[in-house]
Amino acid sequence: MNKNPYHLFGIRHHGPGSARMLLTELERLQPDCLLIEGPPEANGLLQLAADAAMQPPVALLIYVKDNPKWASFFPFTIFSPEWQALLFGIRTGITVRFMDLPQRHQLAAKIEPEHDQDSIKLDLTSIDTKVIELEAPQQPIDNETEPQFLETNARLVNDPLGWIALAAGYADGEAWWERFIEERQDTTDVFPAIQEIMTTLRQESSYNVSDTEKKREQQREAYMRETMRQAAKDGFQQIAVICGAWHLPALAKLPPATQDRKLLKNLPKTNVIATWIPWTYQRIAIESGYNAGITAPGYYEHIWYQTTQEHNHTTATYWLVKVANLLRQENIDCSSAHLIEAVRLADTLAAFREYPTPGINELNEAIQTVICFGDPAQMQLIEKQLLVGERLGQVPETIPLIPLVADLMRHQKRLRLKQESLQKKIDLDLRKTIDLERSHLLHRLTLLKINWGTLQTQAPYGAKGTFHEIWQLQWLPEFVLHLIEVAAWGNTVETATTAFSIEQARLSNTLEELANLTHALLQANLPQALPKILARLEILAATNTAIGQLMDTVPTLAKALRYGSVRELDASQLQPIINGMLERICIGLPYACMSLDNDAAQAMHTRLLNIHQTVLMLEDTNFVTLWHQALSMLVAQDNLHGLLAGSAARHLLDDQIETIEQTAKHLKFALSFGTEVAYSASWLQGFLHSSGMILLHDARLWGILDGWITALDADAFMHVLPLLRRTFSTFPIGERRQLSNLVKHQPQANSNIEVASPPIGDTVNITANWDQTHTDRIAPIIKLILGIKD
Repeated sequence: MNKNPYHLFGIRHHGPGSARMLLTELERLQPDCLLIEGPPEANGLLQLAADAAMQPPVALLIYVKDNPKWASFFPFTIFSPEWQALLFGIRTGITVRFMDLPQRHQLAAKIEPEHDQDSIKLDLTSIDTKVIELEAPQQPIDNETEPQFLETNARLVNDPLGWIALAAGYADGEAWWERFIEERQDTTDVFPAIQEIMTTLRQESSYNVSDTEKKREQQREAYMRETMRQAAKDGFQQIAVICGAWHLPALAKLPPATQDRKLLKNLPKTNVIATWIPWTYQRIAIESGYNAGITAPGYYEHIWYQTTQEHNHTTATYWLVKVANLLRQENIDCSSAHLIEAVRLADTLAAFREYPTPGINELNEAIQTVICFGDPAQMQLIEKQLLVGERLGQVPETIPLIPLVADLMRHQKRLRLKQESLQKKIDLDLRKTIDLERSHLLHRLTLLKINWGTLQTQAPYGAKGTFHEIWQLQWLPEFVLHLIEVAAWGNTVETATTAFSIEQARLSNTLEELANLTHALLQANLPQALPKILARLEILAATNTAIGQLMDTVPTLAKALRYGSVRELDASQLQPIINGMLERICIGLPYACMSLDNDAAQAMHTRLLNIHQTVLMLEDTNFVTLWHQALSMLVAQDNLHGLLAGSAARHLLDDQIETIEQTAKHLKFALSFGTEVAYSASWLQGFLHSSGMILLHDARLWGILDGWITALDADAFMHVLPLLRRTFSTFPIGERRQLSNLVKHQPQANSNIEVASPPIGDTVNITANWDQTHTDRIAPIIKLILGIKD
């Protein structure tokens, strides 16, 4: 009878203890063939794992050639058992093969063309969490224990090791596995014990999954067995089979080959491509949604190096030293006494719980108590930078890349923009050639919906002008897949972005979208796409009769036109389009402002402010004149919301189109007897928007406002008070204090007395007709309006 050539090793993906014990067993066994759970399409890439430039964490990416949105990732860390087995096989020169069901079949089965979505379909392939149907207890459950049992039953239904963990006093199967497998020091007979446990679990429980999922699992294990048979057929005598522990029972005894071949017959198939890509610890953490995720990749890396190298101190001591170094870098106090007490507490907790050494829970509790004094913010820092970690892997440059990805990497190297998993801010000075090219690259990637950088709104401290950009960068592994998906648009970043933007313009049906796209194209320096997009914009603008949409569009285009020179761009093609839009806005504005309710008036008020700033920024005298004529029509218009009338009057005064005497008449009319109080308050809100300096500079306007407020009865005053307070609250604090002082120390300005108005900019100083009693009476009211406390 032939000797069984197969040696099974059940592991947990990304388990440092499993990796350490597996290496020990492989050294003892000295196999001549390694079969590892993984995608066979990547067999041709396995030798690259030994390249000095390959720095985990990395991942195998398998994607559908003609539809890259369908893809699977297979992550590896330095402490992954599969990675260490792979390196062992390469180092010893033995045959290494992946043995899982090929992704050309698995991805083909998942593709549903009729329901295909635009979003990327990612399969973070890993050991699958089995859903088992728990058998009912043999003893009846009384009313008191039933809720607790049902809660436990629901929690364990997705955890095959849950019952074992519960019996041993652990919260879940992962915690039990962590303590008894990953942290185990004695490796004797561990793998046979794991196989026995998994065999019992699979015999005593049944799956509670869909028929499709159950069939897929059967096909995966059938293909693994076929790969094992093929290895034996090829003459290998010592075949080490490394897989997720759950698969062990299905591989221990091989059924007839015909049974497996029947399961694998007529599988769907598609063309796929495999490559290596960098990965991050954040994507391996369980919080990322990864099925085989672990709680603390950074800590597990620490354990791996501590347990595979000779050290004079314990793992806990070295870990606490790392914590101390991190906190000190952040200027957080952490003395040697803190570390000593934290080590003592961690050891005490471990002894109290009958553990041989402190684990991650004991260390976290000791750190939280002794070093952080219960501060959750410090623990979040430790979790982010140490427990999870911010490591980003690297892959060799020799790995075959699609042209678009290769072009991006060339730009990144030339512009010295390094891919980093942690968030990093950079300040670009667009007057410098290298910073301008960096800006172009980041804007182009944003157009491709690859948000490596996010443009910040705030300027750096002390920076003036429009030549500064602040970007926050963070590289995510899935960006490679996004690049593959958009690679059909071109082989370089520039050509792909140009073609993609033209298609986006073709699909766009709103002026605002096209205006934003035009602005983005100018920022990305893509002049070849501009003519087609402007043609589309011009067609939509000519057929659009909504003045509000035109007003929303013009500021974006004008900004691109105005600041194109800063980016060394020719945006002159925008001028005719902007001119046409502005002309239609000026003509149609009075009609667009008729009979608006409060919400619509507020929206139109915002548009008025934006268009007014835009017209002044463009410095075209013809359109400035046309705009002032439109504002004059608004001031004289009936059935106009008070907010818009007051805003138009203020713009005409500020631009010196109307005199202070004319403005005083508008204000007096708006606050006159018989005018609705709500209209008067709205008019004031529009007129005094964000600045009350005009009241300090002109006694006449102050007197009219004073007379109106003091004439209000109690009910009317309480009715308009919220609106007045909202208006005055927008003033700078200095202006509010000056207004308060004016009420305290100056006499009442009577709106019926003609007072010579000083020039704008001169402070009013009224000394006649002083009435301190009247001043004291109205001072509390003015303070209430201004929101000033004594």
